[in-house]
Amino acid sequence: MRMLFKLMGFAMKILLIIIALVLGSCSEIENLKNNIYVEGNYWHFALETHAKTGDSVKLYTQIDEEDNSRKGELINKWVYYSSFYPDGNLLSEKYSTSEVSILKIELSTPRLTDEQFWSLLPSLQIDKSLKANESDEKTFSIKKWETSSKSYDEEGNLIDDIENAKSEPKTTKYPYELKYLGKSFYSNPVVNDSCEHYQINFTYNVEGDKYNGSKFLYDYYFHEKYGFVSIKINVGNSEFYEMNLKEKRLKKE
Repeated sequence: MRMLFKLMGFAMKILLIIIALVLGSCSEIENLKNNIYVEGNYWHFALETHAKTGDSVKLYTQIDEEDNSRKGELINKWVYYSSFYPDGNLLSEKYSTSEVSILKIELSTPRLTDEQFWSLLPSLQIDKSLKANESDEKTFSIKKWETSSKSYDEEGNLIDDIENAKSEPKTTKYPYELKYLGKSFYSNPVVNDSCEHYQINFTYNVEGDKYNGSKFLYDYYFHEKYGFVSIKINVGNSEFYEMNLKEKRLKKE
């Protein structure tokens, strides 16, 4: 009988360990779960760059309806209306898409110029395991990329020659550092609240690209309810692209 009680006690300990591991695993998944980038949400950012001010870029989370490998999947779609005819009609727009994960929160960068580096940059991301002023060494890797743009005539009609730039299946890979700076107060007409402040820095390493060897620094703020609300990308010492939230439309606020 004593042996039976010992075996029952041992079995109970094993069961408690299993329960603790399952609960811990579920908790970790819950911390990473994406509740922000869901179908129907929309963000509008004011854009300032080293070259000009007053532009804007939009982000949509939607089901992909294009006839491509992502058709029917949930995507984040950046759209930048990049130039106009003298009368104000749209001349061209640039757009890029990325798949949405339900188990992590990350966001690709928009395409803001014709340079290929926009397709070969790490995503904006958060890491709840990091404490203030801690950093983590990571590796960016991509095998194939694709970008698209549309052109219009002076009457606003879509021109048939839609550009779809695709890379050869060649792996691009380089290290980068993700750093969590802690909580910071972010204030603008849309958001006035405490945000998570992150930075990503790296040396862009793509042979044959004119930006090869350039230093990049992301500096961005993440709000747990509204997502990435402020994004600044510094390229070398002279180029920068800064986006700040000016309008949002979220299903759950």
